[in-house]
Amino acid sequence: MRDGAQRATQAGPDGAAGRSTARDTRDDEARIFACLDNGDRRGAEISLYRTFAAGVLARCVQMLRDQASAEDVAQQVVLEACRDLPRFQRRASLRTWLYRIAKNRCLDAIKARRAASKHVESEGDDMVDAPDGGGGPDAALEDVRLRVALEECLQELPTAMAETVRLRFQNDDLSYEEMAVVLNASAGTLNQRVIRALPLLEECLARKGWARG
Repeated sequence: MRDGAQRATQAGPDGAAGRSTARDTRDDEARIFACLDNGDRRGAEISLYRTFAAGVLARCVQMLRDQASAEDVAQQVVLEACRDLPRFQRRASLRTWLYRIAKNRCLDAIKARRAASKHVESEGDDMVDAPDGGGGPDAALEDVRLRVALEECLQELPTAMAETVRLRFQNDDLSYEEMAVVLNASAGTLNQRVIRALPLLEECLARKGWARG
């Protein structure tokens, strides 16, 4: 994976030169499936690596903006794909499946990076005892009810808008620039989606008895 890093990032997210057309990819996928159907798992794994490793790495570089981290994540993605290849149900293309795995692993890496950064920043702070802010079982139950109501309201929104809101507030508050890479939309567009969604969610929650007070 590391030996081909420069070539992979230059090739772009669709893979290395010469494998960039949809027809080439379909042919490659057909060969991979043929290997699997013939019991040649090793051949299928080798073909998967040769066909998609460069594109996966390029996608990881695009999301993580860090070559070393992208190489580590891309290697993890390819290994995971090879492990699960016999269970792939072929409802989508291999490319789509691999890029979905890559997106999820990159989000995991972004979260881990942020958590590590917060830990380093807080290492020098003195520990301060504070009273438990929880309100007991009743407060916990109310919190669960609110989360359920919020999820129901999100399901009433257009799919793209709901996905944007979830990514913004349920993934360690990703920046709009980071979200733009994941959702393939401009940061400004995503910002506007959130701005439009918030009053709709507030109105929906109010109908469910969660009016702001």
